[in-house]
Amino acid sequence: MRTQKLLALFAVALTALWVAGCSEEVDLTKSFQTSLAGVAITHVAPVDPATNTVAVEFALMDELGNSNLDPSQFTVRIYERSLRTGERELVFDSSAAEEVPAASGVLMAPQRGNVQPRPRPLNLAMVLDRSGSMNQNEQLTMEAAALRVLENLRNNDKVEVINVSTEVHVDASFRGANSQRLVRAITEPSIRHGWTKIFDAILQGAQDAANHQRRQVDRGQRRIAVFTVTDGEDNRSDVSVADVVNACVGLNAPVFIIGIADPSDPTDLQTSDLQQIADGTGGRLILTTDPLALSTILTGLQDAVGQPFVAEYESPHADEGEWEVEVEVERNGEVFRNGRRVVVAEEGE
Repeated sequence: MRTQKLLALFAVALTALWVAGCSEEVDLTKSFQTSLAGVAITHVAPVDPATNTVAVEFALMDELGNSNLDPSQFTVRIYERSLRTGERELVFDSSAAEEVPAASGVLMAPQRGNVQPRPRPLNLAMVLDRSGSMNQNEQLTMEAAALRVLENLRNNDKVEVINVSTEVHVDASFRGANSQRLVRAITEPSIRHGWTKIFDAILQGAQDAANHQRRQVDRGQRRIAVFTVTDGEDNRSDVSVADVVNACVGLNAPVFIIGIADPSDPTDLQTSDLQQIADGTGGRLILTTDPLALSTILTGLQDAVGQPFVAEYESPHADEGEWEVEVEVERNGEVFRNGRRVVVAEEGE
């Protein structure tokens, strides 16, 4: 796996873009100067309601697409913003001098704590764009990259394959690495050509992943995510961007979108809606002008999401049931940020 990543590195370094800011505009004309480095928020949930302790899990990748990083080599800061008051405060800082506990629900200083990797079994929904705008080369390289994801699965990981054009087809629901049904769903899709119903497909994948998660014995540890590969804008979905974001936030389902841009005119790829979905769910939008980079991008994301870093701290807003969280990672002089809304499900949901 490492060798293949290194062989693809040159293509990735030239063509892949990890959008680091939550709301920054994407300048595709500068994509040759960017890398895969960035952070995503994969899961946020209370771990001890009695003390308002919250666990924030985040996926981190370096400029080579590697996620096996040493926590001592980066600093993590977590900010929260109350939706009631609008106040934003620093609540966690891994480099703080000492841990300062909360008093009466108000944090006088950021808490300090350890940040550690924590492997998680993964429910991954892969949404593959089969619309007419995807040329044969893009289709074949997308299929090869999706097959690499299957090869990279761990024992307890499960994948669903959704092929989408004018309709959304779940060609293989959640199965493990040795499933020939998954292979056929990738190499022999039940739908090709037509329009693009990508929002509906993303929502379908998130809901399916969450439903499968609830039925598993390890549901408390199992995490869900949606990977989407597309070359264009949605033009047929019944649901809106807001519908997708709200549902995915409630399900703790980050959406990672890989946009394949035309090298002759990369600005032709309409990214506004895709950016909103990725940012709003804590995922990332990655743009590339080279389909050959897809394998490195997808398996890099897969590794990062499957082994997130975890920070636990006492939240001043956990009892509100809904707030905003932002993760800031400083590494080698670079700062990466990602933020999203947090919704704590009522007991029994």
